[in-house]
Amino acid sequence: MQRTESFFESADGLRLYYQQWSATNPRAHLVIIHGLGEHSDCYDDFVHELADYDLRVSAWDLRGHGRSQGARGAIADIYQLTQDFEIFVNFVLKLNRRTEPLLLMGHSMGGLVLLKSLLGLREFQDCPLILSSPFLGVALPVPEWKRQASGVISQVAPRFTLDAGLPPELLTRDPERLRRYQRDPLRHQKISAGLFESAQSAIESVFFHAQAYTAPTLLIGSEADPVVDSREIRQLARHLKNPANELALLPGRLHEVFNDLDREDAFARLKRFLETHASLRPKRRPYRI
Repeated sequence: MQRTESFFESADGLRLYYQQWSATNPRAHLVIIHGLGEHSDCYDDFVHELADYDLRVSAWDLRGHGRSQGARGAIADIYQLTQDFEIFVNFVLKLNRRTEPLLLMGHSMGGLVLLKSLLGLREFQDCPLILSSPFLGVALPVPEWKRQASGVISQVAPRFTLDAGLPPELLTRDPERLRRYQRDPLRHQKISAGLFESAQSAIESVFFHAQAYTAPTLLIGSEADPVVDSREIRQLARHLKNPANELALLPGRLHEVFNDLDREDAFARLKRFLETHASLRPKRRPYRI
């Protein structure tokens, strides 16, 4: 796959980094929103696992993340991220001048950003959705003092950041990937008071308007996710009415099911979803003797 990288500009003038991976003749376009503290490079292995499906994949580094501008984690509210998503998806569609079917994916906080964004973007509401461990509730214990402090600080200094309390050990059991996370200078563990508080409101909005999500949706995550509350993922699945939806909460996994041990099962479910809802088929590989 050919990889390209550049920057686009947010509504408030930030330079936001993005990259694309493209097959020679892409048959579908997947746009990915990454999670809190990570960045688009984290999806390189994910993209290459899907190389046989002739995809174009676009992902950007959220503001305050990766190679994008902005103090680390200093996001005023989730609206800034939904606005960045709208600008980015329209930017890459115009950039490529292609009409491949569009698929949308969000991981963790990126899943919530995607769901919140779609409530105001009717033109993308028919696109198949992949929600990887979407943030719909917190599994981690949050001290009461931190909850109260976040509420107060968000009113006066919404970009003020706190430790998100997300050690890499909660993300994957794969020793190689864990070492990679621990050494990655582009990762961080910060969340702003404004983003945390506005995310709670966004979750309420997503559940209240759940009937608006009519596209085929794959909800995939861990049965006992130590980061996000898997019970809320199951609850959202009950609210979504498309009979083609699939809920896959895998036992024994940590937060990142596509980077954990036993990830073959997660990828098998994703590939089946792509084959069913994007009419994609893997290229035939020659037999090796």
